[in-house]
Amino acid sequence: MALVTLLGGLLTLGCAPEQPPGPPSGVIVAAGDIADCSSEGDEATARLVSSVEGTVLTLGDNAYENGTAQDFSECYEPTWGEFKDRTKPVPGNHEYHTAEAEGYFSPTLFFQQRIAACIKFLCRVLFSLLILEAGFPQ
Repeated sequence: MALVTLLGGLLTLGCAPEQPPGPPSGVIVAAGDIADCSSEGDEATARLVSSVEGTVLTLGDNAYENGTAQDFSECYEPTWGEFKDRTKPVPGNHEYHTAEAEGYFSPTLFFQQRIAACIKFLCRVLFSLLILEAGFPQ
């Protein structure tokens, strides 16, 4: 009964599975410790990422030194910002050097839309797992 209630709640929240717009590329480009205004490493990795099609997964510490909105706009945006439409961001400990990772979760930051998309994606995955679980006897 709890499973049915949970599924109903997920459907109410708009978490029913959706058909993707096209086949996934199957390629994931992942990196962490990305943008630092005092380093050229982000420029170098951005050049590598620009040559690869697929989803970009950030593994945290996206903008040094403290993950502030200024760090994101001045250090991350000029290099890795070009990939934002295909990025699934993950915050790291440096993002939490600000109160509640406010630079990362800022409504004015472009990650806000990507975070919402990630939450929706995770919701679809959870829904799919629950459907699978409901199909098997306990």
